[in-house]
Amino acid sequence: MGKSVTKTVKVPASKAEDWDEYLEENPEVDSISHLIRLSVEKEINGSHGERDAPSGDTETRNEGEILTALRQIQTDVGDVEERLSALEGIKTAEADYDLRKAVYSFLPEERDNLEYATWATTVEEIARKLGAEESDVKDTLDSLEERTGQVASVAGGPEGETYWFKRAE
Repeated sequence: MGKSVTKTVKVPASKAEDWDEYLEENPEVDSISHLIRLSVEKEINGSHGERDAPSGDTETRNEGEILTALRQIQTDVGDVEERLSALEGIKTAEADYDLRKAVYSFLPEERDNLEYATWATTVEEIARKLGAEESDVKDTLDSLEERTGQVASVAGGPEGETYWFKRAE
């Protein structure tokens, strides 16, 4: 194809809306430019009453095939994105499980001694030992306490800390 030239068409806003509606309802036309090119071609060929491009218009047919191929690619990309999201969800679930396991392993067993500061541990201590974020450790401990009942916390240490431990069985 030779050098392209841009032609500008001015239409009333209501006509532009009609064209946009037509685009939404007719997937074989992929843009306003495409619609205008098709319409002009049909007018020049005297086939303006027909819906399809003239049978000899291979360029228009090729554009339709390209549009169909592009739509298939978009669908395939969407499928790949869904699969990646699912895999990321699995990876996150595994990481959460590993953190729960590690945090639980660092908790001391409950003792009868009420001096929690001498034997129980804090979020900060566990986070430091694991090299993890304190907020992640805190969320994990809260979850273990709420869901399993195997973990307990006591607030009010010497400096207002919260101490964590495994409940005695």
